[in-house]
Amino acid sequence: MAQMTHAPQATRLVAWIGCWLLAGLAWIPTVGQARGMPPLPGAMGMPLVSFLCFWTVMMAAMMLPTLAPRVSLHLEALCLRTRGWRLSVRVGAVVLGYLLVWAAFGLPIYGLALMEASLIRLAPSLALEGGALVLVAAGLYHLTPLQAACLASCRGPLCRRPSSLPLPVSLQEVGTGVAHGLDCLGACGGLMLLLVIVGLMNLAWMLLITLIVLLEKGWRYGHHLALGVGIGLLLLGILAAGDPGLLPGGLLGATR
Repeated sequence: MAQMTHAPQATRLVAWIGCWLLAGLAWIPTVGQARGMPPLPGAMGMPLVSFLCFWTVMMAAMMLPTLAPRVSLHLEALCLRTRGWRLSVRVGAVVLGYLLVWAAFGLPIYGLALMEASLIRLAPSLALEGGALVLVAAGLYHLTPLQAACLASCRGPLCRRPSSLPLPVSLQEVGTGVAHGLDCLGACGGLMLLLVIVGLMNLAWMLLITLIVLLEKGWRYGHHLALGVGIGLLLLGILAAGDPGLLPGGLLGATR
C-alpha cells in the first residue's frame, strides 16, 4: 500500500519538475533578449517568424508553471494505461498542443504591435488613447462571465474533448493540450494584451503578469483576484484616458 501511495506522488513530482524546468530554460533567452533591448512598444523590428519564435518562448516561460498541476494529474492518470517512452510522448504532445495555442495568439499580438508602432510614428496622441483603450478593454473582459468560465475550466483538470476522427493517441493528446490552451487563453489573454502597451521586452511586467496568472489559476481565491485585477485595469484605463502620464510602460516615452 505504501508503494502504491508513493508512486503517484513521484509521478506528480516529475511533472512539476518538468514543467518548471522547461519554463526556467525558456526564461534564459527571454531575460537575455529583454536585457539587450529597451522595453518599448512595437514589434521591436522583428519579422513575423522571428517574433513568433520569441513570443512562443516567452509564453512557455510565463505559462508552463501554471500548467504543472494539470499535467501532474494527467500524467498520473496516463500511468495507469501507458508506460515507457510512450508516456513521455503523450505528455509532450499535451504540452505541444498547449503552446501551439499561445504561438497562434502571437499573430494578433504582432499585428497590434505593428499598428501601435505606426500610430506612435504618425499620430502619437491617438497611440496614447489606444493604450488607454487596451487597458479598459482588458479590464472589462476580466469582469465578463466568459473570462470567469474560462478561468474555472483552466483551473480544472485536463479533459480530452471527444473526437469522431480515428486519430492516433499522440494527436489526441495534442488536441487535449489545445483545448486546455484555449481555456487558458480565454482566462489570461487579456493580461497578455498589456504587453503590447508596456513593451514586449518589459521584464518587470512579464514577471508581474506571470505572478497574477499563477495566483488566478492556483490560489483558492483566484476568481476574486481576477475580479480585482479587472476593476484595477478598468479604473487605470479610464484615468489614463484623461491623463496619459498614468499609462504604464514605455508607450508614453515612445510618443515624445
